[in-house]
Parts: sequence; structure tokens; C-alpha cells
Amino acid sequence: VQVEEIYDLHKPLESPVYGFIFLFRWIEERRSRRKFVEQIESFVRDEETINNIFFAQQMVPNSCATHALLSILLNCPNLHLGETLSRLKVMSL
Repeated sequence: VQVEEIYDLHKPLESPVYGFIFLFRWIEERRSRRKFVEQIESFVRDEETINNIFFAQQMVPNSCATHALLSILLNCPNLHLGETLSRLKVMSL
């Protein structure tokens, strides 16, 4: 598994894609102006799926890229994670 920057989503990707990380600058003032749109259909409803999703609560500031990578890796069932990440996944669920 490797990480690559993608500059054009219209070009065909030549290897398997396990996830995408989209980066944007967070501006706190925009938070209050954001409109809430309720889209019930976009939520996962299957309890088994929900209970098997790895999600880590970010406790360390400025660690969002690390959390994004871990979330992608630990939510790919057919990936060989190695001993350390496998233990992290088992201990976290």
C-alpha cells in the first residue's frame, strides 16, 4: 500500500484505491454560516456495519492526516496490516 497525490480524477487510476483523503482549510467562522441539510438516505443503518467501522476520536491536535490514513487502512478488510496495526485494530474495536 502506498499513498499518492491525485491531481485529476478524470484520469484512470492504475492500481487499487482503498480510500481518498480530501484536505481543506478549516475556518471556524464559516461553521456558524453552514446550512444544515438533512439527508437521511446518506447514513449507514446496518448495525453490524456500524459496529465494525474503525473510527478513532482525534485527541491530539493537528493529527487529522494520521487519523485519516489509519481510518482508511483499518477499514479495508482485505488488506494485510502487519502485527502492529492488526493489534491496534483489535484493541480499538
